[in-house]
Amino acid sequence: MTVAPRIAWLSPYGSRSDIGAFTRCLLPHFAADAGGALDCDLFVNAYGDTYDSPVPAMEIPAAGSIGEILSRYDSVFFNLGNNAQNHTHIINALRSVAGIAVLHDFSYHHFFAHKCFEELRSPPVYARLLRDYYGSVGFNMALRSGIITREATLYAPWDGENVAQYPLTQPVSALAAAVVVHSKFMEEHVAKTFQGPILRLFLPSDQKKAPSPDEILQWGNETASRERCQFTTFGHISRAKCLDVIVQAIGSSPLLRSRGQLTIAGNASDKEYVREIEALATKLGLIKQVTFEYNVTDERLLAIKNETDVFLNLRYPNTEGASGSLIEMMNAGKPIIAYRSGCYAEVPENAALLLDRREGLDGVVAAMESLVSAPERRIAIGKAAKADLAGRDSASYVRTLKEFAADIRPQSRRRAHYVVPARDGLQWTSRDVLDEDRLWFEELTRARRTFQLLERDRYVQSPDAFLNWSIDDLTNFVGRVLLHADRPSGFGPITCELRTEAWQVVVLRACFPIAALSSAL
Repeated sequence: MTVAPRIAWLSPYGSRSDIGAFTRCLLPHFAADAGGALDCDLFVNAYGDTYDSPVPAMEIPAAGSIGEILSRYDSVFFNLGNNAQNHTHIINALRSVAGIAVLHDFSYHHFFAHKCFEELRSPPVYARLLRDYYGSVGFNMALRSGIITREATLYAPWDGENVAQYPLTQPVSALAAAVVVHSKFMEEHVAKTFQGPILRLFLPSDQKKAPSPDEILQWGNETASRERCQFTTFGHISRAKCLDVIVQAIGSSPLLRSRGQLTIAGNASDKEYVREIEALATKLGLIKQVTFEYNVTDERLLAIKNETDVFLNLRYPNTEGASGSLIEMMNAGKPIIAYRSGCYAEVPENAALLLDRREGLDGVVAAMESLVSAPERRIAIGKAAKADLAGRDSASYVRTLKEFAADIRPQSRRRAHYVVPARDGLQWTSRDVLDEDRLWFEELTRARRTFQLLERDRYVQSPDAFLNWSIDDLTNFVGRVLLHADRPSGFGPITCELRTEAWQVVVLRACFPIAALSSAL
């Protein structure tokens, strides 16, 4: 009797994460014969309620490593997003086992910001992280924001317009032996730094309930004769959804005011922004045109999809590797208005109405008005969107994933050995690694060291990481970040003479513990 290969699947598994719904639709297919049956165990990063599981499931322990358990599986999959509550335990597990990382986000800056500012409460650690991965440009961006000094904070870099320049994906992806992504946009980004196998797959179209073919046909018949047009946006409510732009668009257009209706549905994750949008709708006199529905059930969301004529899915900044909400909307057979950026730009021209964000509010108004006035266009775009998803279901996804895991299994097993100490407890070095793994191993080592420094050197007392910093960056770091001087120029006469590595070592070793102690007090 042939024993099926065993896989471990690490994931959030509840309604607080779309990756939970993604996992829920995949799990039943691992045991199917297509692509070879797999014996799957689920390891849950629990945060809130979890779904019932069709496979054996256990929670990932908050403390301690499960590396020994995971090392006994033939393949280990880590589903990674940028939300710390949903993914911290998964990323910690990846640090002990180099498995297959399924990257759901383009930017992991939010994850590291939470770790630096919420867990460690150490702006200096964040400053060093940005400087290590993005040089003087990244460090000075953080300085300008005010987030790493005691000066006024102007913006949070992870929510800023230029977050795509500092996504901090590399420290996460480099921990893995192989990577799965869900868009060409994400594949091109990861391939710039990741030295291992990359599989590009689609997001499954069936992870959430969708209107039936009969319901879509009925909508087509009704929307053609309806005077009013129902717009909808749903998902986690945050500033990146550009809801203020949508509300302003309705408020500035007589046509949209008279014939448009907007439903904003989703989890009120950013309560301050929710209050701003509610106040904006009131200020513009749109109480009757704009409806808010928070924390809707799957059943209510399905009803909203059936009631919708046009979906809005604006994103800026765009930090997604692929968009689950975009796939949900396309699968509903309704037209979508979105910005042409990131993974959204890969939607076929006839399957969505894609905008150039530089057109501003006028561009959004024009797009919404054009679909209000042309019901036949609404039907055509919705039909093309639905057709574009043909064959992209969870069964096809898992079949391709199985084939990928089987193809790279020998390489994954070999690379997994480099994570644990070699015989006699010694750490591996690049000299011990095969030539084909050397570049990957160097990036792995760098990523593992990054996480160790975050946790073990929160007061930034070790000078070694600063030996390649410029004098200006060192001056700003010691003066403005560690000692919180309003003007770091007073350090100039000291540091400008430290042009040799030897003198930098001497001064840094003496200076940094003192400065760091000041920072900790």
